[in-house]
Amino acid sequence: MLYQELEYIANRRNAVFGNGKLSGKDAEKNLVGLCLSGGGIRSATFNLGMIQALFRKNLLQYVDYLSTVSGGGYIGACITSLLNSTPKRQGDYKYVFDKKYFPFEKSQLNKDKAAVKWLRYFSNYLTAEGGFIDKYFKPAMVFLRGLITNSLVTIPYVLLVSILLLFVFHDDIKVSTV
Repeated sequence: MLYQELEYIANRRNAVFGNGKLSGKDAEKNLVGLCLSGGGIRSATFNLGMIQALFRKNLLQYVDYLSTVSGGGYIGACITSLLNSTPKRQGDYKYVFDKKYFPFEKSQLNKDKAAVKWLRYFSNYLTAEGGFIDKYFKPAMVFLRGLITNSLVTIPYVLLVSILLLFVFHDDIKVSTV
């Protein structure tokens, strides 16, 4: 199985780099892995920037293995899908690394593509982009709602403990009048 995997990597590299000379045994000597960390939507955004930088420096084409966790899986799934897409012609992998086809590269008008725009817009899960109400009023209301909910859960227990303490120690409590 390992031999078949190395042959696949060698064939992919030969197609991408156009030299046609690499064998599976040669590929084994310099395998490259990329690990994308977890951490939810924030790590997906971080990994997006890292993938874009690797692509712009022409380093992404050297990656043979990809390991992802949690938020890194968002970007990792897209990269895996991209790299496993059927080439236009048999063995034509070069287009995958072409700026026109790469899904995370900016458009010709220097604007983010739809998928990148959505990811950037929702990457700040505490205060989403938007107007004044979305950015400031909604987070304040969420905080207030949490404070009230926690108070409604906590206050009855505090009152119950206070009443029990009064019942148990009622003889020891002295009421002073001034």
